[in-house]
Amino acid sequence: MTDHDRIEELLTLEALGALEDEDAAALAAALEEHGPDCSECPRLRRETGDVAGRLAFALDPVAVSVSIREDILSAGPRKLLRRVLVLRRGLVAVAAAILVILGAVGGYLLVPRPQTDLAALAGFLSRPDVRVVQFEGAEGNVSAAVAPREGFLFASNLQPPPEGRVYELWMIRGKTPVRGLCVEPRDGVVVARFEGLVTASDALAITVESASCPTSPTTEPIFVAPLQA
Repeated sequence: MTDHDRIEELLTLEALGALEDEDAAALAAALEEHGPDCSECPRLRRETGDVAGRLAFALDPVAVSVSIREDILSAGPRKLLRRVLVLRRGLVAVAAAILVILGAVGGYLLVPRPQTDLAALAGFLSRPDVRVVQFEGAEGNVSAAVAPREGFLFASNLQPPPEGRVYELWMIRGKTPVRGLCVEPRDGVVVARFEGLVTASDALAITVESASCPTSPTTEPIFVAPLQA
């Protein structure tokens, strides 16, 4: 991770109003170290703020469940404060996952496109049976949100595949790969849903394949994400 990657993460939290005192001090120190001559830091702050603002309008309101309303109405001050903090952290985690993993700067929301995939991703990330795994490998930030029978692949800063080629996602159990989906990045970004016995797999892998999307890999994986501890 580069120093600007860390600054970008902290600025994302700042834009979401979720910067703790320790992180605020780390951000101030990093910005001071870069100094007033760094053109990248102000750009990151402007763009993370812009993306956070767009995110607020990209998602539909979600009704509070009856159980949460009853808890709030019956709670004493201390219990209520704890409940609010837990809820806030959950919402911030969802928003931060979208902004950071998609690479907010340069980002996804700054490119005109339908917002249905973003709303679907946000809803998916808020589910209790979903966890996020990160891929290791070639250049790019690649992650997947996974549930037992479906998932979302989302990535930023991906290099375009060679002409006539695509990225293909595989769910691997033992030595058997099962095709998940084929995708091509748009402006380095991918957001795509896939189905299968996801969390029963041992790992997820991405290869570069022909545009015909073969039913088994023909090249070695360039990204891999283990699913089992």
